[in-house]
Amino acid sequence: DPIEATDMGLRNIDRVMPMLLPGTTDHGRSYRQLTEVYQALLLKRRSKLASVAKLVGGVEETRYQAGRGGAPFQPVAAERQRKAVAFLIQRGFIRPAALLDPEVLWRIAPYGGADLLQETNEHLLKLLVDADVFQRMAEASLLSGTAGSYQGLELLQDLSEGLFSELDAALPAVDLYRRDLQRRYVALLTSSLASGASDNDDDRHTEFTAALRAGIEDLANRVDLALTKVRDARTRAHLKDLKSALDKDS
Repeated sequence: DPIEATDMGLRNIDRVMPMLLPGTTDHGRSYRQLTEVYQALLLKRRSKLASVAKLVGGVEETRYQAGRGGAPFQPVAAERQRKAVAFLIQRGFIRPAALLDPEVLWRIAPYGGADLLQETNEHLLKLLVDADVFQRMAEASLLSGTAGSYQGLELLQDLSEGLFSELDAALPAVDLYRRDLQRRYVALLTSSLASGASDNDDDRHTEFTAALRAGIEDLANRVDLALTKVRDARTRAHLKDLKSALDKDS
């Protein structure tokens, strides 16, 4: 199962991180090996998480021959898709403390230590917020009936709730890592809407843009509500900036 395998892989990466510095450095030598091994860990993490993301709107193939089983192609079950999204929110998009160890990052570069992690986040989000993914989800609902289906709008709502979970607090405060992640998500929503709207003759993109507009409106309402509670100055400035971007494209 990709979810279980990824969970184990992430745990192993966390176990390796405390051994990374002593295991890759020698007195008087450069930090080249440290950099290479750290980047390899990030690539492994990205690959593992991508295998989970591909379950969303995914199709599974069983190589049946005619008369020797059912249809070879079946959409991934809706509940399994929801489980995949919940896993990505809980294990993929959280701030990975072990991988953000300053003792490692400050030996690799003077700044931008989290950039590679955020690039992984952006890659995962693009795998999810995609016109083809939304179309497969819609087709699965059409062919199997709406009961138990998982749709694009529901995916966007789940992502917004998970990526902006700080906004549910009595006094919302968003740290730098999550602010960067949230900005990238909003930028993806707005750019995807602009791209899809320019190709609205394609039914696939029409369905996609309809879900995006509703998802953007839902997120804008969440941000509006949070702004009535927030007291942290950096969080307030961040949310106002996001609200401006969301309103422009709603």
